[in-house]
Amino acid sequence: MLKVASGHELFDVMAFYDAAIAYVMLGEYGETGRSNYLLFQFFDFIFIPCYVLGLASLLIRIFQVNEIQNKFTFWICLMPLILGVSDLLENLSLVVVVLEYPRELPVLAGLAGYLTALKHVFTFVVFGAVVIGCLNRAKIWLARK
Repeated sequence: MLKVASGHELFDVMAFYDAAIAYVMLGEYGETGRSNYLLFQFFDFIFIPCYVLGLASLLIRIFQVNEIQNKFTFWICLMPLILGVSDLLENLSLVVVVLEYPRELPVLAGLAGYLTALKHVFTFVVFGAVVIGCLNRAKIWLARK
């Protein structure tokens, strides 16, 4: 993955970055790195619906037998969609920023940093929900034995 960006860290794996950091990184990527990053983004766009559907299906399966209220379960199962939307908006922002480089779009590059952070927060929330749901399902299963 690092080879995509000429050996530099990818935006997608950073916790947060601002516009100034984004443009320094784009300069360090070089022309080849920026082209490779756009190719990486193409595959990332394909990956988004796959993980959104997979995680939502997993959460639906985990929480369907649970004692949690339906409204709460509904919101838990929507969290992968929020994760996917933030990832999609992050990717769209970064694609525009890369395509427009060297012209700087600081508001959009800064927004991409916040969307990256939001994506990471929801990644932890979704996987936390999966762990909690699995533990709860195990508790229910053990209580039946």
